[in-house]
Amino acid sequence: MKSVFPLFVLLFFIGNHHAQAATLLNTKITILMIDKQYPNKVFIKASRPHSYKSPQCISSSWSFVLKINTRFGKRMYRALLAAKTNDKEVNLTGNQTCKIHKGVEDLRRIEIL
Repeated sequence: MKSVFPLFVLLFFIGNHHAQAATLLNTKITILMIDKQYPNKVFIKASRPHSYKSPQCISSSWSFVLKINTRFGKRMYRALLAAKTNDKEVNLTGNQTCKIHKGVEDLRRIEIL
């Protein structure tokens, strides 16, 4: 059991580091886009770019994308609008995936600072 514990601790810290790599800290939302061609999605561009540790699926200049056809998605969209309107800094965290729209990381969390 003792020999497994150091490995578990190492994997825990590697996992946490990987999960945090998709967060843009102290950034501002510069552009929000909704397009008829892409219904139920809002595209988000932040003032800070993704880091080199971002998911490999990213191939767009958009920072994140969010589905807005759910109650939770609509609440997040309202938070994004409030942050943009009031020129607030935010922390944006992704899912490390690009499932909502190819080439753009899926948004998981917004923290208005």
